[in-house]
Parts: sequence; structure tokens; C-alpha cells
Amino acid sequence: MFNRFRAQWYYSRLEHSKGERFITAVSRLASIDSPLTVPFLLDILITRNDLTLSEKAPLAEAFASIGPVATRFLLNSIYDENGLIRYGVVAALGHTKEKEAVPLFIFLLEQSDDPIFAKALGDIGSVDAQDVLRSVINHSGSHCRLEALEALGKILMKDNISVFIGLLRDDDSALRNRAAGFLKQLSYSFENPVDEMLCNAIRSDWDNVRVTDPEGARALLHFVDRSDEILCERIFEKVTESVFDHQSDVFREYLEQLPGELKRGFLDMVDSAPEELFDLLIGFLTSSNLHLKRSSEKLLCRSGINAGKKAMDILLSGAVNSELERTSLICVATETLCSQTEFVAESIKKGTDETLPALLEIAAECGNKRLSPEIRDLFNRNLTDELLLCIIYALGELEDKQSVSKISEYLCHNDRDIRIAVYDALRKIGDTSVYDSLCDVLDNVCDDEELSILKDTLRELENETS
Repeated sequence: MFNRFRAQWYYSRLEHSKGERFITAVSRLASIDSPLTVPFLLDILITRNDLTLSEKAPLAEAFASIGPVATRFLLNSIYDENGLIRYGVVAALGHTKEKEAVPLFIFLLEQSDDPIFAKALGDIGSVDAQDVLRSVINHSGSHCRLEALEALGKILMKDNISVFIGLLRDDDSALRNRAAGFLKQLSYSFENPVDEMLCNAIRSDWDNVRVTDPEGARALLHFVDRSDEILCERIFEKVTESVFDHQSDVFREYLEQLPGELKRGFLDMVDSAPEELFDLLIGFLTSSNLHLKRSSEKLLCRSGINAGKKAMDILLSGAVNSELERTSLICVATETLCSQTEFVAESIKKGTDETLPALLEIAAECGNKRLSPEIRDLFNRNLTDELLLCIIYALGELEDKQSVSKISEYLCHNDRDIRIAVYDALRKIGDTSVYDSLCDVLDNVCDDEELSILKDTLRELENETS
């Protein structure tokens, strides 16, 4: 009777107390040598949802101190009357390290895929749970892979090294990080250098990350997470700064599957693209993603003379899909070939009516005055109006004074666009000797726009004279 009274009294205190008062009451209740204490403790465990971890721990210890009677009560109370899991009961069984609960928890984990059972198995620490925990980890659709991994680490880390190594390549970053942490705790000596490299990368030990082969590059690139810009940048930096066999194959394979916003980040890290990637990069010049287009253009410009020649070949072949692509190809050719006077000059010399407009635009954008003689020689050909326009434009951009007299011959050409090109070229060249010739045609110009351009040219030449 006295024990019943004491148990009820401590139970009443447990219903509302917190902190030290709660912990003291739990300890006193558990010390009563009576089967009445178990239902009281179980009721508090089930009904008090406001308990902290520091308050739940003494409850679990109380059950453990009571022994098998308490265990049976807990095992029979895992589910409530509605069939829902009582998480506090499962946690208490785990905390008490009650091995009698292991078979039931293994079964419930397989059936429910609930993390609470994986955690409880880890807390109990029975080696009998290792197989089911490994199975959960290897099942990519499971909801409790991380909890199962944590449990496996608690039970026996050395027996599960192969599991940890396999997880270094997992899609889940949390699993990768935890597996790498376990391997670090074990001071594991890697047999496979790629595994070691991945482990260092996961632990952000970038000074010890060295990419030496395609396997390592592909494995590291698999870590790229678009939500983590810093990680992406470090991975791209490591892969692109390394030199290894079949590098261009890895780059192509990766770029073809990478989302557009990440393609740009990868391309920005590459110092110079191998020739095998030129076609792919030129394909990106037609992308609707302007950032990707610009990054591709910049990389081609960094890739040297061969990239420029490739761009020129496409321009001259006429296989250009849009004006946007044409502008980018001109930019690449100009940037990479501006110092290649002999090559560009020879290309102009061999150019046809179809290819010369692009060549002349490249020459004009290059600003290389040494190309002027080859361009002047084109006047000796039988010229179409389009080609004549391009020649005059290029010589004007190059400010070629030796072509002034020849350009002036077209001041009265019957095509308005050619006349305007002549005015503009003479203005850029700035040779005042043509001032009177320009004045002579002033009265013959009727078009307002043409007249305005002509007057601007005369005004600038007057300034040159003064």
C-alpha cells in the first residue's frame, strides 16, 4: 500500500514538472520496488510531448534499471490504439540498449522504412542489425539511409569500410560526408587513389585533391551540385587545371549532359579548349542562353589560332545559322587572328565573291593596317556592289590613306549605300585632299540621311584642316 502511495505521488509530480524536479521524480519513482512504477513511467513517456532530450534520457534509464518487466511493457506499447508509432517508446528501448527489441526493430524497419527504428538499432548496437542496415543504405529509394549509416557506424565501423567507400560516390551529399567522416575516424589507408581523392574532396581538403585520370575526373564532376556554387567552382577548378589522358573526351561528355547554368561556370574555368571541343563550343554560340553563348565565345577566343581558323572556316563555308552566331564567329576570328597577317592576307587573296565579305569584316575588326595592300588589290577585280561596299568599309576602318584616290572614284556611284560608305570611309581616313571633291557632290545629294552624313564628313575634314 505504501509503495502504491509513493508511486502515485511521484507520478503526480511527473505530470507537470520540468528540469531537475522532473529528473529527480523519475529517479525516485524508478527506485520503488513495485510493478506499479512501469505503467506510470510509460504513461509519462507517451503523454509528455514537451520533454527535452535531457529529460527523456532519465526516463529510458529508469526503464533499464527496472529490467525485463519494463522491457515487455515497452515492446507492447510501440504502437498506440490508432496504429501509430510511439516514437518515445522506440527511443527509450534504443537508449536502454535492450537487445530483446532487435528482431522486432529489424522487422519494423524493413516494413515501415522509418528512421526511428534505424536509430534505435544503432543505439542498441547489436551486430545482428548490420545486414538490414546495409540493405537500407544500398536502397536508393529508402527514406532512412542516413540514419542507417549512422547506426552502422555506431555498431562496428571497421566491419563496414567497403560500405563507406562505396558511399563516396553516392548522389546524396549527406551520405558522402558522413562516410568520409567515418573513414577519417578510422585513419583508413586507401588502396585506390581515386577513392582517396574523392574522400579528400568531400572533406574539402582541396590541397590533396589531384585529378590524374578520366575516372577521377568523372567521379569528381559527379559531385557537382547546382545549389552549392562554391563547391561547383572548386570542382571545376580542379578538373580543368589538371592534365590527363582523354581530357577532351571527359569535357565533351560532361558538357553535353550538364544544365546550361552550370555549363557556363565550367567553361569559364577552362583556360584553353582542345580542338576536339571546338564544334561543341561553336554549337553553344546559337544558344538562347546568352550567358552560355558569351562564355563559349570567350573560351574560343582564349583557345588560340586554331580556334580562329575554325571560326573562319565556318564563316567562309556559309554554314552560319543566325546573325548572332555570325557576330560571335567574327569576334573569335578577330581576337585570335589579328596578329596573323600573312594567313589573313593569303585568305583575302584567295577569297571569292562569296567568302570575301566575311574576310573583309574580320580584317576591318582586326585593325591590322598591314592587310591594306591585299584589300586595295581587290579593286582590280570585277566587283559586285556588295563586295565593293565591303572593301570601302574595310579600308575606312583601317584608315588607309593610300586608298583615298580609289575610294573617291565612287563618290558619284549610282548606289546610295556605296556613296554613304565612301563618305564614312573618307571621314575615318581624314585626308583633307578630298575636301573639294566632296563639296562638288554636295549639290547633287537629295536624300536627307545621305546629305547629313556627307555634311558630317565635311565638318570633320574642316576641323582637320584647322
